[in-house]
Amino acid sequence: MRKKHHKTGTNYGDNGVKKYSKSKHGPDGKIFLDKYLTSLLNKYKKSTILDVGCGVGIWSAYMANLDNVVVGLDIQKKMIDIAKGKYLNLQNLNFIVGDTEKLPFREKYFDLILSLNVGCNLPSTTFRKHFNEISRVLKDRGIAIVTLPDSLDLFFTDRNHDSDTLKKLVCKDIESTKIQDLEDVLSKKSYFSNIMRSTFIVRNNKVIIPNSSNSPVNGEKIWRKIPGLLIPNFSHSYNEYVKVAQETNLKIKKVYRESFKNHLELEKHNQNSLEKLGCEYIGNPVFSIIVLERIGT
Repeated sequence: MRKKHHKTGTNYGDNGVKKYSKSKHGPDGKIFLDKYLTSLLNKYKKSTILDVGCGVGIWSAYMANLDNVVVGLDIQKKMIDIAKGKYLNLQNLNFIVGDTEKLPFREKYFDLILSLNVGCNLPSTTFRKHFNEISRVLKDRGIAIVTLPDSLDLFFTDRNHDSDTLKKLVCKDIESTKIQDLEDVLSKKSYFSNIMRSTFIVRNNKVIIPNSSNSPVNGEKIWRKIPGLLIPNFSHSYNEYVKVAQETNLKIKKVYRESFKNHLELEKHNQNSLEKLGCEYIGNPVFSIIVLERIGT
């Protein structure tokens, strides 16, 4: 089965699941996502935790190793099968196949809910239901940590090519490319690995590269290049996450939208790391982390 958009969310397909299981958040994710996540999550001990859209269970297992009781849930059975096989030794960790728009738990059950880069896999109808369900099964004053890919209109690079050069190369190569052939065409190009993250809009049965005057619309089908693979997603802006969260009885406690502040910080990173990053990472958040609290009722 090939990767595709689906009415319930992204279907990674069998090969996509295998590739995803070997990938993490990438070298940029180590800096701008994982560092802040671990700081937030290390505070939890002996809590009841749900990891919605857990994938292959990396963060579910991380929380279980901190002496929490954890449920990892994902709609894709292949993901859950891999997760179960990897973490058989953790008795306080349970993986189940389930749908984010209809969670199989009673109201106000969990102390903490994780939704890590899940919303980008959901069409608009499921996106709102996802937040409704988080709010329903979260305890009063419980916390939800939601992360999302940000700055979807930018090409993030590994410094070997600048963003404008890569865009020109990609535009030329996808000009007459059919949507179903996008991954096959781009993955064979020598520059493909130089693109850390980028977004391709699927509009009127054509592939479009976004820019300042042509950004993805909320709920629109997109393809995202992330380190190691190309995946079908749905566009949801940071502002949409905030709006829907607030409309579903979830109050914002803290937000992280981190990036390099200047060239000095970027150069310091590149001098000390084998995994170089381009200048697009200055002032442009590649991820956002939203910490939400359920308002008591």
